[in-house]
Amino acid sequence: MHLKKIVLIFLKIFISSTALTSLTLFIGDRFGGIFWKGSLPPLIYLAFVTISGAIFLELGRVPRLNTRRIAELLSTEGYCPEVYALLADWNAKCEKRGCGELSRLVTAQFLIDGGHFKEGFGTLGKLDFEALDRRQKQVYMNTYLYGAVMLGDKPEADRIFASGEKWLTTVTDKHLAASVKHTLASYEYMCGNKVRAEELFMQSIGCTTARDVLCEDWLGLAACYLDSGRKEQARMAVKTAAEKSVTTVQDERVKRAKHLVEQAYNIA
Repeated sequence: MHLKKIVLIFLKIFISSTALTSLTLFIGDRFGGIFWKGSLPPLIYLAFVTISGAIFLELGRVPRLNTRRIAELLSTEGYCPEVYALLADWNAKCEKRGCGELSRLVTAQFLIDGGHFKEGFGTLGKLDFEALDRRQKQVYMNTYLYGAVMLGDKPEADRIFASGEKWLTTVTDKHLAASVKHTLASYEYMCGNKVRAEELFMQSIGCTTARDVLCEDWLGLAACYLDSGRKEQARMAVKTAAEKSVTTVQDERVKRAKHLVEQAYNIA
């Protein structure tokens, strides 16, 4: 296939993924607990980028996943049965073409982001980690740590970080780095390392221009600012998050954050 056509296909998929999906983060109990288990905003940006990269590198072998339909469903109905039906059908096709490891890795991201932690961890557990390429290992560790943090399971998160640190701290791909730094910032916040969390949220901001991702980063920074008594910076961070918000779920989280900032001013 002509190189120009391959690049256009890749760009089309990637732009669609960026525009229609979002990363999510965990900010302890600051903005509404563990961000509504079972109705979490999508981590699927990373999954779509993973798929796009695989299609770019192995065009013709990886079957097409209807990411546009999935994005539409996530924005209107959430993690409904149709989402998982589309994934199951795609998985079956991937198995036939010999790319089942990729499809299982992506499916695990959907499951964990949708609040199906047991199934997501089970899917990750079935993967042959050593058979994954370097990027896939980084996605694997990022997804595993993300899930543990979302569950609030610090001992498990500590274990995963200890075993996956070399993969999580050596990411060079800019798009993957935005997600990994987001996860690491959330982990550091969970551990009480608010200064380090703040640094990583800022680094994540520097890795992406996607509004939905930036919204999450600024909400994370708002939590850090509130914890350290920087009320005005927290207020500005929430304002920036509101400007970047692209989903109704993010709008609601911005409202919660704004309310917490207002409370901080009233208490003072």
